[in-house]
Amino acid sequence: VEIDEAYVEVNEFLMDSLSLKVGHQLMEYSLRANHRAMIIANDFTAFKGTFKFESGFLDVFYAKAVESLLSVNLSNDADIYGVHVEWNFNENIHVIGYLNNASFDNAGADHGNVISVGAGVDYFLLDKKLELYLEVAGQFGDVDENTSHSGLGLDLGGRWTFPELGSIKGLYVELNVGYRSG
Repeated sequence: VEIDEAYVEVNEFLMDSLSLKVGHQLMEYSLRANHRAMIIANDFTAFKGTFKFESGFLDVFYAKAVESLLSVNLSNDADIYGVHVEWNFNENIHVIGYLNNASFDNAGADHGNVISVGAGVDYFLLDKKLELYLEVAGQFGDVDENTSHSGLGLDLGGRWTFPELGSIKGLYVELNVGYRSG
């Protein structure tokens, strides 16, 4: 049986602007929510608190990535915790920032720990027909006791969305340059 999401969400938890979500949930943190997140895009069993501001929100989370039922007994799972913030400066400028830490044990009792940090900005022009974006993320840490890890990710691009043409809606042209190392 494969379950995509199964969670309990409590809105207005202790205050109007705070919500708490506990259970198996999809967590994707990327600038454009395009399923190409540089850091986190997966389903986890997690505790996630969301504090909503007038122009954005802040997520604080602790998640457990369970690789398989066998790995529960072998401790191959990853513990991930971090923060994610999104802010709309106005209706044309949207920014994100995130910091998280993944800690995991490998077969043979090697321990790994990887820290990820990133930020991005979306800028809309010409009545939101033109979107310009930039996202940068980095990772550093140790994959195991003998192997260090570092990586850099970059997405830079623009998207032109055409006006509605009869029954054709959502037509766009996008140019994206991406870089990944690590």
